[in-house]
Amino acid sequence: MVETGWVPQVRVLAHAAVGAFLTHSGWGSTVESLRFGGHPLVMLPFIIDQGLISRVMADKGLGVEVARGDDGSFRGEDVAAAVRRVMAEEEGKVFARNAREMKVALGDGERQDRYVDELAERLRRRRSLR
Repeated sequence: MVETGWVPQVRVLAHAAVGAFLTHSGWGSTVESLRFGGHPLVMLPFIIDQGLISRVMADKGLGVEVARGDDGSFRGEDVAAAVRRVMAEEEGKVFARNAREMKVALGDGERQDRYVDELAERLRRRRSLR
């Protein structure tokens, strides 16, 4: 199903029938997909930080980036190949498992709070060294 208007993204991503998420790799959408759905990613970045986010997610085994030509172009066949790789090939099981594991990590509020506390403490220590 393809919807071209607004949809409640978090609600859709949380639905059990969703098998993967085709995303532009914006940070908000990427985290929502992993946190609320635990879905592997098919990534098609377009601007600014999206390419970097896409490559980091691919390096972590959370999905694949759609192949592009040297000029940045892509074809429908490239999108279809990436979707097949995530949804139908054996490798897709690894992406799905990694995404489910990331869902657990992102949904752990205590862990996230601890990370923020540790960052704040490191910043305070660094500031006091000046």
